[in-house]
Amino acid sequence: MDTLVSTQQCKHCEKVFFNRSLWQEHYDWHTAIQLQLGRVARGQSVNEPESRADTIDQINSLVSRLQLQSDDVDRKGRPDSLRGENRIESNLLPTRAQMEQYLQNAIADFPPYESGGIENVVSEPTIKCPDCDFRFYTREQRDEHHLSKYCRGNEIAVYIMTIDSSALGGYRVYKESIPFESKTAHFKCGKCHNFFTTDTERKQHETSHPIEQRKCPHCEKILQSQYELEEHYLWHDDMHLSQHIERRVEGMKQQQGASQAWNNIGADITDPVTASPRHVQNPWNRKGGFPQYDGDVVAISLFSAEDLEMRYAPDGVLKDLSKETAHLRLSSGVSNKVDDSTTQKKRSYRKSLKSLLGGRREDTSRSPSRHSQRTSLGSSPNVSAARDLPKNDVQEHMEWQLFYRYSRPAWVLTHDRSQHVEVHAAEDHRTHESHPSRIPSLSSRLSPEELQSRFESLMGEIADYATHGAVANKAELEGLMSEITSAELMSRAHLEKLYAWFENERKQDSSNNGEIETLSGLPVLGYGSPSRVLARDHARRARLITGQDLSRIACHAIGPPRGSLDVVRMALGRCGEAALAQGRMRDAERTYTEMFRAMRALYGDEQLQFILLAHLASNVYKKNGNMPNAAGMYMQALRCSQGLYGLRSVNNFTMLTNLAVYYEDIGRLDDAAALYRRSARGRINAGEKEDALMNIQELSAVYRKMGKDQDALRFIQEAYTGYTQVVGPDHRMTLLTLNNLAAFLFAAGSTERAQSLLGPALPAMTRVLGLDDPVTWGSVCNFVMYYAGSSFPPAITRVIEQYMAQNTPASLKVLNGIGDHYGKNNLTRKAMETYRALHGKSMSLLGPSHPETWSSLYAYAYTLDRLGETGEALKQYRLLVSQPQARSLLPRSQGDGAQAAVQDLSRKQAALDKEKAEWGLTTAHKCSLQACSNSTLRFCSDCSLVRFCSPACQREDRSHHGACIPSVTLTESAFTIVQSPLDKSSVVKEAEFLFTQLQLPRRPSCESARDVFINPNNFTTIRISKRPSHILSFQANPGLDLRFMIHRSTPFEWLTPKTSNMLCMLGDVEDSFIVVAPGQSMMKGQVAARDKVFGTESGNVDIPDQNLVEFAQTAAPGDGEFVLGFMVTEWAV
Repeated sequence: MDTLVSTQQCKHCEKVFFNRSLWQEHYDWHTAIQLQLGRVARGQSVNEPESRADTIDQINSLVSRLQLQSDDVDRKGRPDSLRGENRIESNLLPTRAQMEQYLQNAIADFPPYESGGIENVVSEPTIKCPDCDFRFYTREQRDEHHLSKYCRGNEIAVYIMTIDSSALGGYRVYKESIPFESKTAHFKCGKCHNFFTTDTERKQHETSHPIEQRKCPHCEKILQSQYELEEHYLWHDDMHLSQHIERRVEGMKQQQGASQAWNNIGADITDPVTASPRHVQNPWNRKGGFPQYDGDVVAISLFSAEDLEMRYAPDGVLKDLSKETAHLRLSSGVSNKVDDSTTQKKRSYRKSLKSLLGGRREDTSRSPSRHSQRTSLGSSPNVSAARDLPKNDVQEHMEWQLFYRYSRPAWVLTHDRSQHVEVHAAEDHRTHESHPSRIPSLSSRLSPEELQSRFESLMGEIADYATHGAVANKAELEGLMSEITSAELMSRAHLEKLYAWFENERKQDSSNNGEIETLSGLPVLGYGSPSRVLARDHARRARLITGQDLSRIACHAIGPPRGSLDVVRMALGRCGEAALAQGRMRDAERTYTEMFRAMRALYGDEQLQFILLAHLASNVYKKNGNMPNAAGMYMQALRCSQGLYGLRSVNNFTMLTNLAVYYEDIGRLDDAAALYRRSARGRINAGEKEDALMNIQELSAVYRKMGKDQDALRFIQEAYTGYTQVVGPDHRMTLLTLNNLAAFLFAAGSTERAQSLLGPALPAMTRVLGLDDPVTWGSVCNFVMYYAGSSFPPAITRVIEQYMAQNTPASLKVLNGIGDHYGKNNLTRKAMETYRALHGKSMSLLGPSHPETWSSLYAYAYTLDRLGETGEALKQYRLLVSQPQARSLLPRSQGDGAQAAVQDLSRKQAALDKEKAEWGLTTAHKCSLQACSNSTLRFCSDCSLVRFCSPACQREDRSHHGACIPSVTLTESAFTIVQSPLDKSSVVKEAEFLFTQLQLPRRPSCESARDVFINPNNFTTIRISKRPSHILSFQANPGLDLRFMIHRSTPFEWLTPKTSNMLCMLGDVEDSFIVVAPGQSMMKGQVAARDKVFGTESGNVDIPDQNLVEFAQTAAPGDGEFVLGFMVTEWAV
């Protein structure tokens, strides 16, 4: 009785066996079926190959019928089928027209955010690609993706056999999935031999086939046609070979004493079909004509792993490859004649003409290679004669040889049994020029800068060489770079080692040039015709590819003939990092651009290409202020990201946001809004809610610039609500958005609503974020800027006091905002005091070399001027004008304003000085305090009407307190207009009246006559004096509500135009003034206007105080017109 062991499953029909003898019987049964079907038995020996000399001679005989596909190569040598392959052009920066087209494509590809906030359910893309996980919004998007290399369904399966001495059979087979996109790769019908340019046409055609059910004798599977059954038999061929090899490997293990169970061979580490090995040596640089060492590529197949084993290891052991003619060398005869492109084109033209005239096709041989054990579809006895395939079918199993020529870079595809040779121009024509071996002499005294410069120059040469040349000793270079990195500082010894390595590489390359044409080719197994290869993509569709496509697929699978991307990245990456660190943006741009092109030329990972595009945009162009180029890189990165990751990737929305910022900066607001809306919606779908809310907030700012205030308000409110829900009311982004919302409401005139939102949040901002956070002090500045009134709410006052107590940059911002608030609300003295404090803090914190220091001094001088403090304002303006540093740091408007103010105030000060001198105020007189005998030039600091030698005397003279009336002169006044009288006769009449009434010895002569017009809305108090020995007459307009008097130190009495029409001051009166003030009703209007601004309740005020005079001096004139208030005439006797 047989012993039961672990289970074994049949690969043909998936039956499970627990008995070894039963398994053997079942295996023999499948073998018998294979023989009945006419399939080649897997255990028989393989025909011995022909001699290499015979094969080379046969290829040489084909040169006379060489077919150069010149119609598939443009003037630059780039195949038409590859022009649309890459989404990124060779020139990284798109042209203006391309940029516009890409922008419109981006707007069309992504749907916009409409409204409703982040909690609103936004529809996802629902149209799924049938071959991968990507989803799309439109069928057009899906169809474009479905035929691109970014669709997983278009990946071509390539099986690669390499030598591996650690495996029992001496080989290893692994699978690579190669992204593929080509206009010439047609789709084959799965039920007949027809091909179609699109997959849709193929599917439509397949529905036209009648159903002819066929049953597989191996697995009893029902197929829909005999054609499909024949293709199904190929799979059974592979399964039968796989089981045969497993049996052989089991026997070898038993001979070596292996103890593993017979059914677990597939789990052994020596299983010949495994994942990709660590090291693969492609055949392009291999000498000797056949693979010999571990990692050498034996062949590739576009059909299956068993296809390679059937050819090179039919019994589970790798054959003697030295006897294989498939690894023949491309002879010099073929090589030389291939170079004669003129002859090739003439023969191609003759062939085309012959075909047009109905001549016989030269490529008629369809017999499979004698080396192949594969049966051609249609050769089985079970296929009826009526189903014979026509001559243009590609279902024959064949072997091709792919060579790369170095002297004039080109791919050569041969198929010796069908007398077919093709030549395709390589995508990269450049080759590295060999230079004589020479290590430059290095001075023993090289500065670190010179060493770094030499190092970067050498790295550039190495990168250029590694892009177009063969690097033999990459490991040594990696060791040298690691040594330099660990040392941190470049040394002369390091540089010498690098030069030595590079020269050694170039020597080897130069010595190889003489043997370059004798290198071996790559065998390619599969189905097809001599000029076309049938490949299977990831979706199991049959694709018909050209020789040019095959060369590109081979380079993706096992590496290009020349170049080392790892060395390029190692060299240029180090140079790029150094250039960025030192701020050499042009060098960084050039270095990273060359790295990107090397990635393209050497089939680098497209994900790394996307990262490099984003790096170029953000860290090179954007940091250097080159926003147009940065936008171009962002656009290229967007297109790359769409292909690699699909429409739902967050990388897309990062690129869209960066592009939106660019278009906003250049004023294309419609495009910026469209991009922000698409980025916001995409980020909501991707779960990136905080970033989506930022996009919505930026969208609001764009709509505000466009004048669409309703949309702007709606979006900023949605952003604030969203932040409150997502991160909480006390989060920094929530408070920032609240400040932006309040600023919008302030600007829109909704002051009360803005204050109600922002005011209660300010104490929370200071508590959560601190006083120095820009959100906090920015919010405080916004609040005080738009707040109406002189006194702030208690909570805001406490926040302001905290800033006033600090000496930080944040406190300077707040002080400046408070000063602006006071100035805008006509609180000029408070504004002056605030700007004075601001200037002092700026000088101590920022120093005299900072622009804000001088701007604060300008504001201080300006408020002094508005207060009428001409002397002090002139002093500060002169300081600004006299300092060259201030003139260079101030804005031009402030510098010009200071210069003009100096001129105007100088004239005004001269007029004031002249006025004082004419009035006799420059002569010292006795102090008004009776107990004081001092003489003084000083006047009362409040009213400037009475002399006091000191503030103490001013305080002690209590009789003056009731008569201390603050006032300004006509020269200082901002609410009067002085003109010469138009009616000269009235002056003559007044002279006659004075001569008669005052009994003067002679008629007085008029020295000056002035008509004074006043604005009733802001008129307060004027003081008027005269020159000694002159007579001053004053006459008020009887229709105005005015009060006036002659001020003396004795008790005074107010007069009105109704009680007294004229006042006269004679020549013997000293230090006396005529004081003019508003009447009772006019006074009430002025007090009410001031109380409204200051937020006070003054009640009944009889005499204007200092605050009211300053308010009148700085307040806007209002809507009232100037009217004649009084006339002042000065007479000489």
